[in-house]
Parts: sequence; C-alpha cells; structure tokens
Amino acid sequence: MKKNKSGIIFVILFTFILSVLSYSLEAFDNVGPFNEEYMVHIRDIPKIKTLPSVREIKSDHIEINASKMNTKSMKPSSQKEKETKTTSAKSSKARTLVSSAKKFLGYNTRKGPSGGNLACAWFVSLILRSANLVPNNWMETSARGLMARLMTEFGWKKTSISEVRAGDVIFWGPSSHVGVAVDGRKAISNSSSTKKGTIHSISGYYSGWKPQFAVRPPESNK
Repeated sequence: MKKNKSGIIFVILFTFILSVLSYSLEAFDNVGPFNEEYMVHIRDIPKIKTLPSVREIKSDHIEINASKMNTKSMKPSSQKEKETKTTSAKSSKARTLVSSAKKFLGYNTRKGPSGGNLACAWFVSLILRSANLVPNNWMETSARGLMARLMTEFGWKKTSISEVRAGDVIFWGPSSHVGVAVDGRKAISNSSSTKKGTIHSISGYYSGWKPQFAVRPPESNK
C-alpha cells in the first residue's frame, strides 16, 4: 500500500515538473530570437555602473555613448561667436558711416556749392568727416572727384550696385550725384530741390538717374 502511494506521489510530482518546464519553454520561445548585440553576460554585470535613461533609448537601439551621435551638422558655439565677431569687425567703418549719415537727415545744405544745388559731394564729405573716415579738413565738391579720391587716398574699393550694402558710397548717372547707402535699398544724399539731407530709394533719385557703381571702405572688403 505504501509503495502504491509513493508511486502516485512520484507520478504527480513528475507531471507537475513537466508542466512547469513546458510553460517555461513556451514563454521563452515567444520572446523571439536573441540579438547578440543586446546580450549581457553574467560576468559583465559587475562592470555596469548605471543603466541608460529613457531619453537614451531610440527606436530599438540603446545609445549609451554620446560619441555615437551625429555631430556633422553641429557647430561649436565658440566657432559661431568667432564668426559673429569677425563679421562685426569687417563692417565697423560701414556702421559708423551709416550712423553719421542719419545724423545729417534734414541738414541744411544752402551753405554748400551753388546754394545747395550742387552740394552732394560737399554733403557726403561732411558725413565722412563726422565718421572720422577722412581728415577733419578734407573736402571734395565734385561727385566724380570724391569717388576717385576715396579709392586713391584711402583704399576704398569699387563694387557693383547689385552688391551694394549699408555704408557704401553710391554714384548716380548720367549726371553726377553721390550719397551714402543706409541699407540695400535706401540712401541718404543732398536734395537740390529742398536743399536738405534726404533719404530716398537707391534705384532712382531723380527721373532718369540710375545708380552706376559704389565704393566701399577697405575694412569691409576683407
């Protein structure tokens, strides 16, 4: 009788163990195939100090090393600051000239040549002196002469109207007229009709007059 009971108990235990093993194998099989890239061996566990945060998990990959990030399109902040400073240094004379030109808006030019009728070069000469880009006693009353002297005496460079920018001195034709560009579309120059410093479009001041070329401070050409 004892032997029969022992046999029954053994059969029950054996059946239970088989059921547990069968369930474990089925669950293990549902996990899917292993990828060796993500396997962690028991011997490596002591070496792992911290687990990756949720932010480091992208798609089905875990990136722990920041060096894996794509940094080709990233620019160091120090490099951006350096570029900004360089651009500012190149345009310092131009900014000074624009600032000085704006101070002469509405300036009475009747004291200039022909009572203000032919005072454009004289007017620009005053602006250049105010900006400390020419000596205090420097003066030119001819539009063509002013452009030529800026290039020969101070190294200003001739540039096309398509590339004009703030701080350039512009020459208009077919007659002769000069003024200072305050941006790519507007300029300040003497108005022979109002006898005052006026802001106007670069594209055409008087009817039929067109901008021919401009000259630029040497610092801005680098």
